[in-house]
Amino acid sequence: MAAARLSLRNKPVPSRLLAVAEYGFSLRLTEPIQGLEWCRVAAEALPPDLAPHESSQVLAYFSNGLRVVGHYDEAKEVIERALAVSPGDPFLLEVKGSLLRDIRQLDEAAECLQSAAMRRRVSGDIAAYARTILGTAHVMDEAGLSREASKCALKALDILNAEVDPSRHLLRTSIQNYAAFLCNAGEPLEALRALRAAAPLLEGGGQYFDLRVEWLYGRISASLREESAEAKLSAVR
Repeated sequence: MAAARLSLRNKPVPSRLLAVAEYGFSLRLTEPIQGLEWCRVAAEALPPDLAPHESSQVLAYFSNGLRVVGHYDEAKEVIERALAVSPGDPFLLEVKGSLLRDIRQLDEAAECLQSAAMRRRVSGDIAAYARTILGTAHVMDEAGLSREASKCALKALDILNAEVDPSRHLLRTSIQNYAAFLCNAGEPLEALRALRAAAPLLEGGGQYFDLRVEWLYGRISASLREESAEAKLSAVR
């Protein structure tokens, strides 16, 4: 990671350290190995006198990078270091919640994300509050609590709808998740009604999002034992 090290060689100042770690974080879905190394370089360059918030943010990015590539033990050690520096920081709690979800400690993950959501609400960051609630819903769904997950997704929708200018992307995702959780809970007709009622709001999500919705329609058809179900799923594949 010569580029990352070079960017910090002369100026390991907080803004530069955060920029390197944030860049690594931005690569988590497309180039996870490379992203991890950028985060590692920033974490290794942390000076002892760095402000707690900045230090913990860099460590959180590093922990998340480790999680994405499956280095769970090291990721847990790093996020605990970050939380020791900034206890209760919602972003840190979200990173820890994601890690706990990956290692299937679902009860602890839900508790962590609920704590993060509470802090997001207090801070007034409505979009982040709704996003964290949606993350909690995913954990509940994976724990077999799909009906409760659908209620969480509905709560996220209520929060976003109360905003004057809600995040359209997050709104679409919340609707799609809500319908998916209903389907998982054995309520395919409710899921179908939710998708149809919200159809205008689902427009404009892009090709990948449209495929997710079409796949969900196929799953609903399969749950309803419709003859067209396999054709719908095959078309998405």
